[in-house]
Amino acid sequence: MQPHVPDAWIDAKKRDESDGEVGIVGYEINFIRYFYEYKAPRSLAEIKAAILALEHKTAA
Repeated sequence: MQPHVPDAWIDAKKRDESDGEVGIVGYEINFIRYFYEYKAPRSLAEIKAAILALEHKTAA
């Protein structure tokens, strides 16, 4: 049987408390590593223009 990922391994010294079998059942998904997509922040000029537009809109 091939592991799901190439660097997967089982520490045969660790036993699961629930069934006494080799390996502890569980895994971790690092959501930031796999799903995060960086979006650069808006420039200061764009933010300033948006704030000024909102101020103008609310003042009217």
